[in-house]
Amino acid sequence: MSIRASAWAWTTQAAPTAKLVLLALADFADESGYCWPRVSVLVGMTGLSERAVRTAITALTAAGLLITDRAVGRGNSSRYILSINLDPEKVREMQVLRDREKVQQVPEKVHLLPEKVHVVPEKVRELHPEPSRTIKNRQEPPKGREAPPSVVLPDWLPSDAWADWCEFRATKPKRAEWTQAAAKTCLRTLDRLQAEGNDLRLVIDQSIAAGWPGLYPVKAQRPAPQREGKLDWLKRDIMGDVA
Repeated sequence: MSIRASAWAWTTQAAPTAKLVLLALADFADESGYCWPRVSVLVGMTGLSERAVRTAITALTAAGLLITDRAVGRGNSSRYILSINLDPEKVREMQVLRDREKVQQVPEKVHLLPEKVHVVPEKVRELHPEPSRTIKNRQEPPKGREAPPSVVLPDWLPSDAWADWCEFRATKPKRAEWTQAAAKTCLRTLDRLQAEGNDLRLVIDQSIAAGWPGLYPVKAQRPAPQREGKLDWLKRDIMGDVA
């Protein structure tokens, strides 16, 4: 562990997840900034997932805070060099050169093809044709799970109500396809309905319940007429006779 490397890591400007991984690397670094811990060890130290750790290492490398020598072969650890007090731009140039050297490396062992090639006679091919490569029982992607169009929601629109509307519209047939243009049209409609005094949650719930692909003003709820009971009819008849 290098105190110099740890002190430098604390002063860097990085995202929280990336900085946590950088501090973990600094715990393994020597005075020159070299370290080579396994990703599984970094996962245990930081409590992050393996994917999050690898993403953080990529971000630190792109930011010029880290030089990465990718490991070749299974079971080998990558080597990392912390860019302590170095110019990030120069560090990025060094990383590009190292990546190019990796690509230009020629493997030591080259597996040659066998000299003899076995040719299958035509008659044997007729008796034993090649199996069909057609994919059977191909499963189509489930309908109604398309991602909602990417639009910027205004502050006056509840996000949960809009999510329910996107999920409902994605299940409609192709003639009412849920596209980005359709989403923008719905936002303009909701803006107009809000200006007219409609509750947007009720507007969306009304269209979903009725199965409408469009948005309309909320219908006024009329009180149900009260049916006159037999007792009320007798009272009214008696009161009429007394009068």
